[in-house]
Amino acid sequence: MFVRVTALIATLSLVFMLAGCGDFFVSGDSLQTITVTPASTLTPTGQTINLTANGVTVDGVGKDVTSTAKWTSSSSNVATVNAGVVTTVAAGTATITAEADGVEGSAKITVTNSALQSISITPNNSTVFQSQGTVQFKATGTFEDNSTADLTNSVTWTSGTTSAATINSSGLATLVGFGTTSITAKINTSTGTVTGTTNLTVQ
Repeated sequence: MFVRVTALIATLSLVFMLAGCGDFFVSGDSLQTITVTPASTLTPTGQTINLTANGVTVDGVGKDVTSTAKWTSSSSNVATVNAGVVTTVAAGTATITAEADGVEGSAKITVTNSALQSISITPNNSTVFQSQGTVQFKATGTFEDNSTADLTNSVTWTSGTTSAATINSSGLATLVGFGTTSITAKINTSTGTVTGTTNLTVQ
């Protein structure tokens, strides 16, 4: 009898110990990350944008959580969101967040008074010496109402030939070797992607 009681106590103790340590056991289908796409959008007021939230579980399995996530806007005066559908209200910037199972992902919405028409890059078609080291590029957006805005830190920068030059997210190109490369600045808008391109020759 004593042995049975001792075994029962040991079993119950193990059960309670495991229950108390539940936080240390993570299910393989629990979400690990959430990515909201598109990650950044430039759009005029009065538009709707459809965002998606895709999660990845601990086991590495993809999971669409767009319809189940809790969506919030950092500034409802700029943009509101419902089930991933964003409605732009007024000029400004808002961060849209999707949360599920305690995991968050976010996207940036930049709202303007007019639609973006084009992007120009300066310096344009420049030739530089490699010894210069770096070149700072600037992206200027032109809108339907003929207004302009500095988009240097909002666009995505790429270099077509990285053996000639690389470029970071702020438009700063690092000169790597001799040759010519295309420098591209692009940004997502509610009606598509707007792109500007120039050439950089390194001597």
